[in-house]
Amino acid sequence: MATPSIGVTCKGYADPEPGGQKSYAVSEIASRGVPPLTHGQASLIHRIRRYIHSNTLRFAFLETGFIVFNAPNWPCSDIPPGDLVLNAVNSFYQPGENAFNTHGMPDPPTPGPWMKP
Repeated sequence: MATPSIGVTCKGYADPEPGGQKSYAVSEIASRGVPPLTHGQASLIHRIRRYIHSNTLRFAFLETGFIVFNAPNWPCSDIPPGDLVLNAVNSFYQPGENAFNTHGMPDPPTPGPWMKP
């Protein structure tokens, strides 16, 4: 029986490196092959899940740091403006365009209640 793959590797149009960037489903936390989370990262995901009940929540470790996002279309979406980064203010992740970084947009949405002031 084959071992299920863990994480999804996305390579965006703007990515200079051939390997792409891997993101993981929140449901994969603690599975073999998933990077361990710090206590703070795990607590943040727990706070987000109190408000967002979605089976498409994902996390990734980017050049700019740890991000949590909801990927309702698919994990490597290139649909603008991208998926809202839930643990940042005015940050979107569009891995099908650039899997290594996030970007901002004009008129940002209000941060969720899980964000500490």
